[in-house]
Amino acid sequence: MALTSTDFNISFDLSVTNPEFVLTDVTDYASQSVALSDIIGKLKVTAPSGVVYNGTSDVDGNVSRINGTTILVPLLSDGTPEVGLYTFEYTATASSVSVSKVKTFQYSYVKPTETNEATSDCLSPELTGKDTTNYLVNAITPSDRFSISAVSIVDNTFSIAGEKSAFVVQGNTFSVINSTGNNGDYTVTGVEYDKATDTTVISVASVTDATVDGTLVTRKTTLFYPSVLQLNPLVGYEKSISTNSFYSQTHEFLFNTKGYWDYGNGIKIVDSFSSTKEIDVECDVRLCDIFCCVNATFNEYMKYKCVNKTLADIALERYTIVTSHLASLRTAFECGDSAAVDSLTTQIKEVAQCNDDCSCTDGDPTPITGLGGSGTVVVQSGGNGVEVASNVVGNTTTYTLTLSQSVLDDIAAAGSVTTITSSDSSIDVVATPSGSDIAYDIRIPASTPVVPPREIMAFRVNLDITAGVPNYSSSISNIVIQNQSNFNETTVSISDPDSGAPSHYNQRFRINGFQNTGNNDYKIFTNISFLENSNFTSNNASGLFYDYVRLQTVESKSGEVDFMLVDESGYVLKRYDLSNYEKIYFNVQIIE
Repeated sequence: MALTSTDFNISFDLSVTNPEFVLTDVTDYASQSVALSDIIGKLKVTAPSGVVYNGTSDVDGNVSRINGTTILVPLLSDGTPEVGLYTFEYTATASSVSVSKVKTFQYSYVKPTETNEATSDCLSPELTGKDTTNYLVNAITPSDRFSISAVSIVDNTFSIAGEKSAFVVQGNTFSVINSTGNNGDYTVTGVEYDKATDTTVISVASVTDATVDGTLVTRKTTLFYPSVLQLNPLVGYEKSISTNSFYSQTHEFLFNTKGYWDYGNGIKIVDSFSSTKEIDVECDVRLCDIFCCVNATFNEYMKYKCVNKTLADIALERYTIVTSHLASLRTAFECGDSAAVDSLTTQIKEVAQCNDDCSCTDGDPTPITGLGGSGTVVVQSGGNGVEVASNVVGNTTTYTLTLSQSVLDDIAAAGSVTTITSSDSSIDVVATPSGSDIAYDIRIPASTPVVPPREIMAFRVNLDITAGVPNYSSSISNIVIQNQSNFNETTVSISDPDSGAPSHYNQRFRINGFQNTGNNDYKIFTNISFLENSNFTSNNASGLFYDYVRLQTVESKSGEVDFMLVDESGYVLKRYDLSNYEKIYFNVQIIE
C-alpha cells in the first residue's frame, strides 16, 4: 500500500533566544502500510512578508518525528515575529511517492506584560506574592502543566498525553509535583512523539519511581528571605505563594513559567516568562508596644492566679478589655487609619497600665509573630544530625529534639576497635602505633610482579570524497603502536561494507585486521580531526566548521568495528550528505 496522506503540527517556540518553529509529523503511517523509516519530510514556510523558507525535517529514516533542522521564525526589527498570515506546506515522500498538506495561521500574538504583587499582613501574620499577569491571548488561556500519563525507569522517561513537543524541548527544565516518588526538578535530554500512543515522551537523566502519577509543570514561584539569614528559599508551583513564617526587612519573589497556547488544527505557541517582586517588610513599631502591653497584662494575671483572686480578677478584666480592642486595631491597620491606630494603641496602653519602653526590636531581621491571631512558631532541624518531632495536645505543642541514629552509631563506633587487614597476598598492611594513634601503611610487597602497561594502537583514517558520492576512497596512515603484542600494523585496514549503496542510504565504515588474535577485550576512541570542502577548511582563519560532525561507534566485535558519521543532534548522515565535504580525517585509538 502506497503513501496517500500526511499530517503535521507546527509550534512557534518563542521561549528560546532565537525563536524557531517546532515541526512534528503526526501522520498515521501504520494504517498506510508505510514505515516511518522510509519517510523523508520537507517543510515550506511562507511568512507574512512573502519570504519563503524551505527546510528538511529529520523524518527521514530515524525514529524521531520532530524536526532536527532549525527553522527560525522570521522576526521584525524589534525582535518579535512577523504578524500576519503564515502558510506551512509539509511534504512527505516514501518510495518516490509524495503527499503534501497545507496549513495557514493568522499570527497576532502579543506577549503578555508580566505583573505581580507582594503584600504583608503583620497582624495575621501572612506574606503573599502573586503573579497577576493576564495570560489570556486571543481568548485562549495557556497551560503551564500536564498530567503524567506514563513513566519508565528503564528508559528514564516521563510521558504526557497528546503532541506537545514544543512544551519542553532539549535543554529545558521542568518540575514534577504530586507524585509518589519522582518529585523534583529535571533537565530535558530528549523529546519524542509516539503516534501509536499519541503521547509526548520526555527523556531525563534519571527516573527512580515507576509509579504513574504526578504532574509535569513549568511554573515555579520562589520566595527568597533576607540574605543575612541564609535561609533556604520557599518554593511553590502555583501563581501565588503565601507563608506565615517571614521576617522584617527585604523579601524577594521570583516568578518563572512557560505558557502553552493551543490554537487548534495543530498550531501552538510557546513562550516563557520571568519576573521578580521585592517587598520591604516594615511592621508598625506600635505593634511591638501593644504586644508588650498585652503580654505584660497576661503575665500579671498568671502571677496572681491561685495566689490572690482579687488581683487576678482585676488583671483578667484588664486583659479581656485589651484583647477585645485587637480586632478593631487590626481593621484600623488594614484600612490605613493612622488616627484610629493611635487612639486604640493609647487606650490599650491605658487599660494595660504599660509604657513605651518595651525594647522589642533591634537591627536584625525579626520573625513576624502577628497580633490578634495565632502566632507561628517554627522549630526545624539544622541538618546536623538533630531530629525534631512535635506533638500537639490542646493549645500546647511539645517539641522533642533527639540525635539521629547515624550520630549515635558514630559515637558507639568511636570506642570500638578498628582492624585493617589484607585478604590479598599481593598487598601488605603495616600498623605503626604512635601514642593513641595507629598509622596504617598499605604497600605492594617487593616480590609482587609489576603489572605490564596496556597495549595501545593509534592511527588516522583518511576519507577522500573528491570523486563524488558515493564513490569515495579511504585509507589508514600514521600508525603508532605502544607495547606491541597482539596489534598488527600490516593487516589493519578500512572498508565500506555498503559499497555501491544508493546515495540516500546511510554511510558506514569498517576497521578490521588490527589484531593478530581476534577478541573483544579492547576499547576504541575516535575524534574528527579535519574537515574540508571547496569553501573552507576546519583550520582556516575563521575557525568555523560547515557542519558539526562527529563519529559514532555502531558495532564492535572480535577484531572488527563499524562507524557512522552523525550530526550534532546524533542523526546519522546519509551518503549524499558527505558531498558537503572533500576530505574528512579522524583519529582512532585502540587499547587492549
